Amino acid sequence: MQVSPGNYQVIFDEYGNHYAEFDFSGQPAGTTKTVQIDYRITVNELAYDLSVCKGVLLDDFTQTGAAY
Repeated sequence: MQVSPGNYQVIFDEYGNHYAEFDFSGQPAGTTKTVQIDYRITVNELAYDLSVCKGVLLDDFTQTGAAY
């Protein structure tokens, strides 16, 4: 991960994700600051809440062990 500007704090959330937190409180009003973050992500697990989905075909596509 490359972050610019370099004065940031890495914060971790309850899911193990991390992100950069910047303090721009000293930035004068009316000015701009460019933040650039280049990163690579890894997806370890996906979870979906399908409880709100409705329809006849839903069961066909949400059964475990189904071969398509």
